[in-house]
Amino acid sequence: MENVLGFRSAVGGDYFTRVQHEARTLGRAVGRPGYRVHGQVEDAWELGVPQKRRRQLIVGVRADFPGYFASDLNSAPRARPRTPLGAAIGDLPILRAGGGDDERKYDRKRRANHLRRQSKAGRNYIFRVLEVKHAPKLTNHVARPHSDRDLRDFARLKEGESSAVAMRERGVKFEFPYDKSIFKDRYTRQSRSAPCSTIVAHLSKDGLMFIHPTQNRSLTPREAARIQSFPDWFRFPPARTSAYRLIGNAVPPLIGEAVGIAVKSCLERINMKTRTIKFDSALLPTDEKEAVDWLLPLLNLSYRSLRAVRGKEFKRAWYSIAFLYAGLHPDSALEHGKRIARDRKDYLPLTRMEPRLVNPYYEQSGWPVVLVPIAKEAWRRYEGDGLKDHEFYCSDAQLAGMCCRKPQLIKEVRSQRDHLAQQSFDHVTA
Repeated sequence: MENVLGFRSAVGGDYFTRVQHEARTLGRAVGRPGYRVHGQVEDAWELGVPQKRRRQLIVGVRADFPGYFASDLNSAPRARPRTPLGAAIGDLPILRAGGGDDERKYDRKRRANHLRRQSKAGRNYIFRVLEVKHAPKLTNHVARPHSDRDLRDFARLKEGESSAVAMRERGVKFEFPYDKSIFKDRYTRQSRSAPCSTIVAHLSKDGLMFIHPTQNRSLTPREAARIQSFPDWFRFPPARTSAYRLIGNAVPPLIGEAVGIAVKSCLERINMKTRTIKFDSALLPTDEKEAVDWLLPLLNLSYRSLRAVRGKEFKRAWYSIAFLYAGLHPDSALEHGKRIARDRKDYLPLTRMEPRLVNPYYEQSGWPVVLVPIAKEAWRRYEGDGLKDHEFYCSDAQLAGMCCRKPQLIKEVRSQRDHLAQQSFDHVTA
């Protein structure tokens, strides 16, 4: 799922919590596994989209599939992170407000001049992202008309400047009649050397926050589409209002591509994990009782005492969490929300052995409250290189727990671990 950052705080964070909680418990009543859910924020500019666009993702992987979805997306292979606005629109024909045609020829000479001034990232955006060679004609490059008053106000702005900055730092007096103490940033002229402001559906209303860096008008639908990373061959309705709304509401294709590649990679890793299991000798529990026994000594420790726990002992406890709770994600371990519940009825063996390991728990993250100090210490060690990536996201421990809960696989799990342990012992004694 993808949404704006305000999704996190909507209704006091309740909606953000409910979406994750319900996804985590989906189908449990009829014996289905639910989803291992976590939230992550992605920056479109870092993924190659030339705009300031940070979005909230919520990712769910079915809880009986081992492995963790990538906590940070990589840009698509054809994208270049931090591509500026000028690289995306600098080759388009110059227009006046109200000018342009829904279909016209490209200005080849202007494009050639533009490309000579561009870095590899700029040329890459024109040919690999916008795919201009596959577009026989330039479409949707039509500028909306503006009043003479707005055009005079536009002309007072420097590149990359908003009306608020112009009034505050240069003492510029604008003609717009609205309360200037409230509408300080009514106008914004974009900058060629920076990412554009977030392209939104409100562009269909007036476009005053999206003034062209060097031309005295707001952005055309084609310019907005390019900033969203739509290829030039993708055609929008001739009606500007409809085109702006479609473009502003869209997920940028480069972000969709980055997510798609991450999903494909995740599914491929899951497929591999179902065929082979790699066990770290003597660090993975072989059953739920052993996992609980490894966790118990750490449950009552203070944060300071947890820091003093030796690496091997801490790893055993951390792996035990992955072993016991296939539906938890390490990335959710620092963001729990405020709502605590005590209604969890799954994990019956844990309830009998140690009730604290089941209830209470945080509805948003799904993490039992008693495990939060251990999770925080795991994050501290991970960020300080005390835990490697494959140790922090230990899908082997997760898979071992899944195997343990399938009786036919228990012997295989134990025999593999015992074999590795014996190999390790033989190596040491030799």
